[in-house]
Amino acid sequence: SEYRSINDYVEMKSGRIINLQFEIDLFIDKNYNPSDVIFNVSSKVRDYMDVNGHQMGDDIFVGDIEKEISKIDGVANLIDLRVYNIYSSGYSQDKTCQEIQSNIDCAEESENTSNESGRDMINLKASHKMLYSENDSMFEIKYPDKDIICRPMLR
Repeated sequence: SEYRSINDYVEMKSGRIINLQFEIDLFIDKNYNPSDVIFNVSSKVRDYMDVNGHQMGDDIFVGDIEKEISKIDGVANLIDLRVYNIYSSGYSQDKTCQEIQSNIDCAEESENTSNESGRDMINLKASHKMLYSENDSMFEIKYPDKDIICRPMLR
C-alpha cells in the first residue's frame, strides 16, 4: 500500500430523475376532431421527452416542443405551455435546480403549485424556455396519460 496510486478507484453514484408534468392550452381548428388533435399533441410531447432520446445531463429547449406542437394539423394556436416538477408520492422525490414560479395569478394554480402538493411550476421565462439539467439528472414524464394535460379551446 506504500506504492498505491491515489486515483485507483471509481466512485459510482445513482442518477436523479426529475419528473415533469406538461399543461398545454391551445386553440383547435373547428374543422378538426378535438380528441384527435389532443392525442397527436400528447404523442408529440411524449415522443420528444422519451428518455431513450436523451442523455443524462441533457438540457431541454421547450421552444422546440412548442414549435413541434404548432406544426400539428388542427392546432390553430398554442396559447400557453407550462411545465411542472412533480415530486409527490409515486414519483421521484428529486427536485429541479431551476427557478420556481412563485407569483401565480390564479388561486387554484397557486394551490396546486405549492410545495405541500409536490408540484412546482418551473419558471420558463427566467430560463429562456430551457429545462436545465445537472450532470447526474434526467427529465422524465413518468405517467404520460396523466402528466400531459391538454386544454383545448375551439376556434
